Amino acid sequence: VPYLLAELERETLSPAAQEAVQSIEAWAARPVASRDSEAALIFQQWYMESARAVFVTSLGDELYARLLRRSYPLNHALDTLIVTDRFDSWWPDTAGKTLARALDKTVATLTATTGPAPANWRLDQQQAVGLEHELSKAVPLLRRLFAAPSMPWGGSTSTVGRASYSYSRPFEVTHGATVRAVGEMGDTPRLKSVIPGGQSGHPLSDHYDDQFSAWREGNLLPIRSSPGAPFASQLVLRPASP
Repeated sequence: VPYLLAELERETLSPAAQEAVQSIEAWAARPVASRDSEAALIFQQWYMESARAVFVTSLGDELYARLLRRSYPLNHALDTLIVTDRFDSWWPDTAGKTLARALDKTVATLTATTGPAPANWRLDQQQAVGLEHELSKAVPLLRRLFAAPSMPWGGSTSTVGRASYSYSRPFEVTHGATVRAVGEMGDTPRLKSVIPGGQSGHPLSDHYDDQFSAWREGNLLPIRSSPGAPFASQLVLRPASP
């Protein structure tokens, strides 16, 4: 963000772009991609518009579409362009002018999709996360039975609260933390964890997606500190007699 803002200092910006910059400047002191963040939404959209402004000119539409499906090389290449001056020939114009035009496009896109008032923009108006069962990936007709509906969410590809998506399908989150666990050490450890779904892989089970809400909200659920500790009911499996 500091590199992007520094490039814009020499540019004449539209009033709408100036308002977006002010939001990002305030956010830069604590750049958390929270669900209700206006600036996080602006930044992520601006990043994607900047990538398009830089690479579609040199690569053409077909190669650029292939690049969008490979987030790591896109991130690495664009970040290198932004923070160094070793590959300035890739910029179709000066870096500042290219980024300013990308910011104008960002504001226009978000105005069309999210509404005309930036103060009401939120990341979770665009970004959502759902649960996709492996069987519904293999047989799309099963998606209605197996897939949990997409829900508004925050995070980004480069934050602790990871929310990763393909740039070919922006804001449709497909990767996040597969498990979160915290252990408070002591004579009797206190353990908590959460997973993005439930313990069961059967869609008719009560435990198919009963942790999804807690996972999205960043909450943890208690787990037993030892196998013998009392904790609700338990199922014990014993070998059958010979």
